[in-house]
Parts: sequence; C-alpha cells; structure tokens
Amino acid sequence: MAGQEFSLRNANASVIELISGEEALNELKQVDDYFNNFSRFDLESRLQSSTATLDNYIASFAQRIVNWNEKQKQCIRNYIDYMNTKCIDQLQLLVLPARILVVLTDGKDASDDAHCRNNNVIVLPQHIVIMTDSKRETFIHELFHIWSRQKTNMKIRDELYASIGYHRIPIDYQSELPSDLSEMKITNPDAPLVMKYFINLKKKNHQKNKIYKCTPIIHASRPFKSKYSTSMFDYLVATTIVLDE
Repeated sequence: MAGQEFSLRNANASVIELISGEEALNELKQVDDYFNNFSRFDLESRLQSSTATLDNYIASFAQRIVNWNEKQKQCIRNYIDYMNTKCIDQLQLLVLPARILVVLTDGKDASDDAHCRNNNVIVLPQHIVIMTDSKRETFIHELFHIWSRQKTNMKIRDELYASIGYHRIPIDYQSELPSDLSEMKITNPDAPLVMKYFINLKKKNHQKNKIYKCTPIIHASRPFKSKYSTSMFDYLVATTIVLDE
C-alpha cells in the first residue's frame, strides 16, 4: 500500500512520503556512510550483544519498523503545515531531494533517537511523533540534515560551518582516528563522516599559547556492558582531537 504524501513548499517543491513495511525495510537495509563507519561499540550498544555483527543489526530492522496510525499521520501533516506557513520565507530557499521518505520505528534501532539515513530518509521513533513544539523542532532538525547532505548545498554548508569557526579539512591533511578510539567511536547517523571539519583552538593554561587545528568527535567512555547501561547516551563523550600536534 502506498504511503501518505505531503507537499513541501520549498524551492523545488519536494514530496514527503510516510512509508512502512517492506518499502521501509528496503530503505533501512541500504548500506550507506552510517553502516560503513560503524565501530565495535556501535554494534554492541545497538544490539546489546558482545557478538553483534552488522548483518545482525540490519536483520533487526524488521522488528523495529512500526506502521503509521491516523493520529501519527496527522501529526506529520501538522509539522509540514507549520513549515509551509510559519517557516515559508526560509523554506522557499531550500533545495531538498525531490522525494523524502519518513520511517516510523519503535526507537530501539538507535537509542530512541531521531536520525537520517542515506540521502533522503528520516527515521523517527514513535514517541517523537506527538504534537509538541520540541518534537516538531526535532522533525525540522532532521530535515535540515537531509538538506545539508545534498551535493548542491555543500558550498552553503561550508559557509555555515565557517560562520561558527569551523573549516573543511584539506584533502592532503586528512588523518585517521587514533587506534584506541576507532573501536570506541560512536557513529552519529546524522553526520557519520568524522574528521571533515576543524576549528582553531588553544590549550588551556598552555604557556606557548600555540593554536591547534582540532576536530570534534564523539566516543564511548568505556566498553559496552549491559550491566552498566543499555543506553548509548550514558557512554557518550564529546571531545576534540588535535590534528597537528
């Protein structure tokens, strides 16, 4: 059965479609930058198993996908009506994929967190699809991530990063994550590619007052243990890596 569709009044008149069942499963199974950057901790925390594999994680999606009910459909309609009216001046400037797909899950695929997949899929845990300002802002936030992934928007994205002090790391300056962090890295599905932008920072109480190029990452504070916590967010540490030390 075809999913419900809504029209977005952005620059290229995108269509937002709510999907479920086999169609949703096929979208979530696609290998993308999110899957390609998984660490050991990513797999263990998402499946709560020390023997988890990527194939196990992909297979689990069949149990995670939830069918849309009428109340949830109306909620998404209200989100889009809000954007098409209250946000119209900004919305009309945005070029988005012609078709944006929205999948509803029970949330267990990503610690109850809304996120994006591929270049045109938004995944929403069902507890988020309610009529509150904060949940509507979450949907708009994910739509912004979809916008930022489009190649046509890369120049503007770099300008937005530059406005808060971040700059794209030159290709000839690329480096790898330290080995002790590579398996503890937490992959953010909204931004799965790390070490792409840097910011100039000084070390606190550093006598030489040297400026360092630093890039932000998130990683786990400890190996995954269900007895400690089953929520990825209880392990999360946000920090920066010095690139030129």
